[in-house]
Amino acid sequence: MVLYSVKKKHKKEDFLKLPKIAGEKRGIGMKAKQLKALEMLVKGDYDSYEEAADKLKISPKTLYNWRQDEEFSKEYDKRIRIKLGGMAARAAKRIDELIDSENPDVAFRASKDVLDRTGYKTADKLDISAETTGQISVAFEGELNDWSE
Repeated sequence: MVLYSVKKKHKKEDFLKLPKIAGEKRGIGMKAKQLKALEMLVKGDYDSYEEAADKLKISPKTLYNWRQDEEFSKEYDKRIRIKLGGMAARAAKRIDELIDSENPDVAFRASKDVLDRTGYKTADKLDISAETTGQISVAFEGELNDWSE
């Protein structure tokens, strides 16, 4: 008797189904449709909750209620973080390319984005104050009545 070991090729979406930590079971206590809903919501295979609910053959209210459920919501958030984590390297590479853009506006925005995200954000408001002990003279041109509201 010969035993064969076949390695399965995984699609990009398969990593969303895998446990984050060995031995951790995801979605324990959730129904199969809830797990399918999680997969669909994370993939973004829908234009609206109504369409997603229709594809799942449930009411939009049911999908809304699941989304409000603490366990469902935590699982959704975990899967989204995993998905975004996988995209971070591509996003960083793209921003790096945009910094060298021929278009100065694009290069500026990419550079500003990097600086903002790494803690070098410009201040939104400057607090400038000063005290003086001298006199300030202001000269107006024209009639004083012209300056009234």
